[in-house]
Amino acid sequence: MTFSTKEVAQIFGFAEPTVRKWAVEFAQYLSPTAQPGEGKKRSFAIEDLEVVALISEYKERQATFEDIHVALKSGARGDPPEISEGHLKVLSATEGEKRASLEIVALQRHITQLSERLEKAEALAAQTQQLGQENASLKTETNLLREQLQKTTEELKQSRDDIQRLSREVGQVHGQAYVEGYKEGLREQGNPPAKDSQQPTSQS
Repeated sequence: MTFSTKEVAQIFGFAEPTVRKWAVEFAQYLSPTAQPGEGKKRSFAIEDLEVVALISEYKERQATFEDIHVALKSGARGDPPEISEGHLKVLSATEGEKRASLEIVALQRHITQLSERLEKAEALAAQTQQLGQENASLKTETNLLREQLQKTTEELKQSRDDIQRLSREVGQVHGQAYVEGYKEGLREQGNPPAKDSQQPTSQS
């Protein structure tokens, strides 16, 4: 499993620019996907999180980059925060939700373009019919555009359904995490003493 810059920032509680800065400074200790080059998406593997964890630990001790380089060259690595199954589900669902949103934008743009082309083709077809001419290729193009528009509209509906489903999944995972955290808090605090249901009687 790999993690985006944003996800690594969330896991460690850093700002995204900090993660990017460290990825550049300590690129030689990271996997190729964590330093893919300009214009390419950066993704961190599990072993990259160990590198980030060590950098974080050393920075907390006010260590210099030179000290961190020495430690990493010697093979030292840190322990990244434990990532719960619920956290992984949230990251996965959120990433899927983001992809679905981008797909919706692209599909909407494509529908607009198809609609404009279809409108022009239909207008041209109407003109040729008025002149008593039948343009077979134009008719074929118009029918093809209608089919493409219908197919893209169906894809848009599917993407919207997907993003609604992913949004529900994110909400469910957050809800489960809240309940688990609440129960854990109660276990740590211990059960509060039960209140006596009987009120003491006053002495006359």
